[in-house]
Amino acid sequence: MDAALETPEDAGPAQPEALCLEARRLLRHGDPAGAETLVSQALLRHRDDAALHALAGDIARQLGDAEAAIAARRRAIQLRSDPEDYLVLGQILDKEGRGEEAMAALREALSIGPDHHAARYALGRALYRAGEIAEAERMLRAVVATGPANAGAHRVLARIADDREDFAASLAHHAEVARLLPDKPSFLMGYARAQERTGDLAGAAESFRRILSLDPENTEARRRLAAS
Repeated sequence: MDAALETPEDAGPAQPEALCLEARRLLRHGDPAGAETLVSQALLRHRDDAALHALAGDIARQLGDAEAAIAARRRAIQLRSDPEDYLVLGQILDKEGRGEEAMAALREALSIGPDHHAARYALGRALYRAGEIAEAERMLRAVVATGPANAGAHRVLARIADDREDFAASLAHHAEVARLLPDKPSFLMGYARAQERTGDLAGAAESFRRILSLDPENTEARRRLAAS
């Protein structure tokens, strides 16, 4: 182990905080395997350190081992009560298509931290994917009320508005997405379509031109601009 990770008092192994810092440095420098080795060795000495287990989960997630990431976060949860652990667990479970488990974890995150913005957003998305539209909308409206710069929440709310053919509301949310992410052609496309639906053809044409400036090969934008 790096000599910098030895304590000066007894030249023994570093404490978990220092080990976590070193492992995160390895991750930043593109060495997840090295970080995994370091954390695995550290856990042999510090089996009940929640932060090490959480970091092991992050490393496993980066390495594409979802089951190991889930197990590590569950162990961290056994050792501490932190909404962040439940949030990350819920995000992994949701990505793996385990919606019910994901929503349970995210609800627990909010029971511990009722104002946890990221957990509320993640739960709103999971609810939308599960077809629980009314609760998803309520959750995501709370998100944009307290954090209006959340483009993802506006995008899901735009989809909900589209589904009920409330095109004025859809346009408002798509406009926020376009304002927050002006260099993302796929998001700008949603805004341009919403402009078309509400009769703002000049605005839509300008949006299509913006898309083509970012993605010259975008055939849909080119086709729609030619037809306008």
